[in-house]
Amino acid sequence: MKMGFDEILPLEQTLLSVQKKEKCPTDCPFKNRVSLKPAVVPPPDDIEAVIVSSDPTTGWLPTYLYATQWFDEPTRRRVLYASAIPGQLIARISEFLDWDLTDQTDQARCTKLNSFFYEKTYWTHRHKCHTDVRDDAYKFKRVIAQECAATWLKDEIDGCESIRFIVALSGLRQDWFDRTGLKGNLIQVPKDIDVIKLYHTSPRNRHLWCGEKKADERIDRLKKQNETDSHLQGATEGPEGTT
Repeated sequence: MKMGFDEILPLEQTLLSVQKKEKCPTDCPFKNRVSLKPAVVPPPDDIEAVIVSSDPTTGWLPTYLYATQWFDEPTRRRVLYASAIPGQLIARISEFLDWDLTDQTDQARCTKLNSFFYEKTYWTHRHKCHTDVRDDAYKFKRVIAQECAATWLKDEIDGCESIRFIVALSGLRQDWFDRTGLKGNLIQVPKDIDVIKLYHTSPRNRHLWCGEKKADERIDRLKKQNETDSHLQGATEGPEGTT
């Protein structure tokens, strides 16, 4: 997080508040667990997109703690991205577009895609604290996650002043965002920001990524969002510049 001597930027102020659990709902069972801190990944300086995934897990916690302890913020972001969702998303898109990463042309495309996601994209979670499917006390619960998102996610998105689109990763249902402003438990997103809903990057969803027509339509939208972006232009093009 980039912090000046005289001013803390809006997103950074929000992330400091997240780390301190300042606005967490009083009935959230994770709020008073002092040993379990929310997962906060340092954002890049220039943010053009936001990736929102569901929840960090305790299985990822050793990597998170190590990166937090030993690396400066830019390196920490890259290590954490590579170890989890952003890196997996790049792999799924590469597989979906049938890139041959032993080929120099496809390697160049993947390099551009890497550059965009690692250097221009902010990654966050709907549920901030680490969860554990093996422990009932730490299991992911949709109601808690939606309260957590309602508490923090709007401020995070508002703090990313120049974003053009959001990638929402989950299962088959993603009811995190709302265009109307009429659903109080959802996050209202400005109409000029596209919300692209994609399947979770888990290997268990590979058949959905590679065999579902809707996935094709969503990747097309992701490509169109970046037609004029210098980091992604050509990265998501097909052979001989076709999309």
